Amino acid sequence: MPDDTAVVRDVASRRPPAVPTTSRRPGRPRVAREIVDSMQGDIAQGRLPLGSRLPSERELARHYGVSQPTVREAVRALDVMGLVDVRHGSGVYVTRDISSYLTSTFQTLLQVERVGILDVMELRTLLGTHSARMAARRATAAEIALMQTFIDASQAANPSMTPREIVRAPVSFQLALTAASGNPLLFAIESFLTKVVVQVQLDVWDGRPSQFWCDRIAAFDGVRSRIIACVAAHNEEGAVRAVSGYLENQYELFRSEPELAGFGVTDPVAMARALDEMFEVPEVRLQR
Repeated sequence: MPDDTAVVRDVASRRPPAVPTTSRRPGRPRVAREIVDSMQGDIAQGRLPLGSRLPSERELARHYGVSQPTVREAVRALDVMGLVDVRHGSGVYVTRDISSYLTSTFQTLLQVERVGILDVMELRTLLGTHSARMAARRATAAEIALMQTFIDASQAANPSMTPREIVRAPVSFQLALTAASGNPLLFAIESFLTKVVVQVQLDVWDGRPSQFWCDRIAAFDGVRSRIIACVAAHNEEGAVRAVSGYLENQYELFRSEPELAGFGVTDPVAMARALDEMFEVPEVRLQR
């Protein structure tokens, strides 16, 4: 009877062309958890590139030496983790936006550790000032131009728009600023925190007229202009001061509003709504 090494070598020689991007199959017992770990490592190491299509269930089952239901269970787990996108009728793809993986992890952390919205705001302020410094140091002309388009869109907001439409541009400005830092981990974390903070406001102030939201974002028009001016001039200290004031002002607003300060992000229902109903914003990605 051949040894395990010979078996693996034989299976590798018969492996379908679509599968060599994956690492060697896990040892016995071959369970869904091991497949998840193996594929997670393949994604992290770039053997399964972001946006790439996974082999079929049958090919993966042959590759790992397991049944198709076991592969299906592993893929379902990867989908829940945010590492793959299941597109019915098309196949399963490695996510293009790895931040969705972090979102799932952060959601669990906030619930388990009973984190409050003011805790979220404090971390947002800390990270935001650092990303402002990095953006002022690294931002390209294209990234600065993108931020300016979002500022222009913010200033064009009007009461005929819905609250989500009104806040989309200023939120996109914040995400574009973070993206200009050039740090993918910082971008992923800040994107999550920013969207949660904005979603909390939309939940708490649900039913407020559109004019309320127009007035709210207009109050920060000046500081957004100062931020982009400092970034464009590569004025790191100026950018830090402008963003620090911007975020500290937001923190004080949350702290002074009982409805906002007392919002329980650890409430499973509220947290699920804050993440599942997160509005679409214009695509902002790291350019590096």
